[in-house]
Amino acid sequence: MEKNVSQGPSVAIVIVTWNSEKDIADCLEPLLWRGSRAAVMAPDRFGTLLGIGIITGIIVQALFNISVVISILPAKGIPLPFISYGGSSVMVTLVGVGILLNISKFAGAAGDVRGRKRG
Repeated sequence: MEKNVSQGPSVAIVIVTWNSEKDIADCLEPLLWRGSRAAVMAPDRFGTLLGIGIITGIIVQALFNISVVISILPAKGIPLPFISYGGSSVMVTLVGVGILLNISKFAGAAGDVRGRKRG
């Protein structure tokens, strides 16, 4: 008799339990706020667009997963960022957050250089 590996416990529906303890908006709000702040204050246009794209990708991925869990959308197989297991998705999300942290490191730096008085 063959064992079905898909019958084991899954963390794909972890958002149902998590939502009862903490509101979803409270979890996504810091990422959205800090990421968009870093993107807007980026030293160049490329950093701004890249930061907005990374934040949009993570937030949309989370909203798709939450929509599947609460049966608004059919199952798509999109994992919840930072929570659901899956090596490639977690790695891509962490690389995106690393790039966003690098953008935030230099956020506001170009404004300081342009705003200085010469003399």
